[in-house]
Amino acid sequence: MSLGQKIKQARKKAGLTQQELAQSLSSSIRNTAISSWENDISKPDVDSLEELCPILNVHPNYFFDFDGSNAKTEWHKPLVEAYQVAEKPFQEAACAVLRIPYVEPEAEPEVEIVDMIVYSCSAAAGNPLYAEDDYERIPFPADEVPREADFGIRIRGDSMEPTIEDGSIVWVHKTNELFNRQIGIFMIDDEAACKRFFSSGKAIVLESDNDAYDPIVIQEHQAFRIVGRVLDYK
Repeated sequence: MSLGQKIKQARKKAGLTQQELAQSLSSSIRNTAISSWENDISKPDVDSLEELCPILNVHPNYFFDFDGSNAKTEWHKPLVEAYQVAEKPFQEAACAVLRIPYVEPEAEPEVEIVDMIVYSCSAAAGNPLYAEDDYERIPFPADEVPREADFGIRIRGDSMEPTIEDGSIVWVHKTNELFNRQIGIFMIDDEAACKRFFSSGKAIVLESDNDAYDPIVIQEHQAFRIVGRVLDYK
């Protein structure tokens, strides 16, 4: 498991979104940086890793695969990790101290990145919110974003659980047509919702996957439109 995957796993176990984790750090870390860490696009520095431990309730050894049972053979792993995330001048200095030649690391294979608009004050899965109130551009590995996706929305609420968890990003393809049972993003008057679509004649009903929420029956006097179809979620 990569460092980014470990950060993501610990964050989800702690019940934090990327934005909440970024806000918990004392340094000026944006949730876009958290996304880059989790997707192994970039790595946190040593200070950030130390700060993450109490927030995510993990031991520093968690990030380095360091186990006290094999400490004699793996004591060096934290040092190697620190060296890998250090800037080149510090790496050269470390090599000089150890009297070993500095070797330029091989370039990692390039990962195709796409910048996607993600609405952060989003279509809530519990209580509908205004979908276009706020957004940001976030880099994602291209293979994690469906080709038909036009934008992402970060879901707030639990009405679509267990299908879509609170804090998940759903990828949306703009369309004004849906089949029954498909999940979509909808505007109801000036509010937005992520629900499952049902239509029979002129009757339109939006249902939650969480049985604790009542269906939304669209009334004739309401301004209603389909924003798009949910392609995938993470």
